[in-house]
Amino acid sequence: MEWRTVKSSASTKPDTIDTTSSKAVVYVRKDIQRITVKDPMTKDSVEMWEYKELIFPKDIWNEIGELAVETSIKTEDQSSSIENLESLTLDIFYQQTLDELDV
Repeated sequence: MEWRTVKSSASTKPDTIDTTSSKAVVYVRKDIQRITVKDPMTKDSVEMWEYKELIFPKDIWNEIGELAVETSIKTEDQSSSIENLESLTLDIFYQQTLDELDV
């Protein structure tokens, strides 16, 4: 799981944790900043949002969300310790594998 860089032309700042724009996945974002780029067609300056993003299937996010509350990953502004989501996700997959193997 790797953070990917995304650019968006949305007029409003993207949510750090977006659970509503997709029925299937949850978007987790960090380093959200407003940037200005040149439109390749018109050469005009255009403002965009640029950020790093992880995508989680909703069923995995539901498990992470419960653990996030317990481990204080999720704060009121939902931006604290997002880096920990990667290792937490791996821990969940590892535990599910152990459970399936009945170890």
